[in-house]
Amino acid sequence: MLFNLSPTALQFQRELFELHTVDRVLNLADYQRFLFEGAEHPALVVEYRRHPPGSPRHVVEYWTPKTDWTVVRAEIIALASEDRSTFAVGEILEDLRGPDAPQIWKRRMWATPRDWRLIERLSDYPRLREHVRQARDQVTSKPWIMAVGFQPVGKNDDPAKAMGLLLPSKSFIKARSPAFDLFLLWSECDELPVAGTMVRSGSNKNTEVFSAPHVLVTKGFSRIAFADFPISFQDAVRGIHGPSEDRDLLIFLAAYLRSRLARYFLFHTSSNWGVSRQVVHVEEMLRLPFP
Repeated sequence: MLFNLSPTALQFQRELFELHTVDRVLNLADYQRFLFEGAEHPALVVEYRRHPPGSPRHVVEYWTPKTDWTVVRAEIIALASEDRSTFAVGEILEDLRGPDAPQIWKRRMWATPRDWRLIERLSDYPRLREHVRQARDQVTSKPWIMAVGFQPVGKNDDPAKAMGLLLPSKSFIKARSPAFDLFLLWSECDELPVAGTMVRSGSNKNTEVFSAPHVLVTKGFSRIAFADFPISFQDAVRGIHGPSEDRDLLIFLAAYLRSRLARYFLFHTSSNWGVSRQVVHVEEMLRLPFP
């Protein structure tokens, strides 16, 4: 709930803090495999009272205990001083109404006070989203487009709802391919029988991101590469395509996304990385500072 960026989850958080007096939030994400071995998602404990907070200055304690050897040996929850934070409820609500919401919980989960200041300064720069539109966006002047790959028809999908998708070439790359390493070479990629495929009804059907020049990024942010030729991929990969005159800038983008700075920023601001699975959503990648 804390890190979910869906509109429904954000609305739930806003109503929780507006309509109830929350005194303490205990984030047990780092204890997921120790306290609840079979849990599929991290646990959370919220201490609250039924009435609304009396003031926007009402203090909310945020505890983020981390696992160490005492957890395994003594089965206790250890809370270090650096894992304790406090917020005014007004700060929380302001964050939840912001364009990057939610940020306040993740930034205080792993970062130190020095990290907070650095992340704030990085966040003041223009963002990648100012250059990149998404496939669902309406008319826009942004020169680049970002979208996920196609979703093939699965065994549980209704074949009657499947659709044909024409691809710009037969070249194809798997998300786990060892060729995914800064620059993709045509000779290292797979080849489809035909330049087309059948996709499920809910698949992305925008094929611009399969055209060159483009940058390819796996959803776990573990593999990133630039390709100077048309190539398709499935939805475990995201693509950023731009006009040919931006080729050099897209090469720079591929190198930048592989940098420690980009990984640092996304680790401290994305909803899943460092919480459960290492996944970076499209909206989160577009938050990256990109002057």
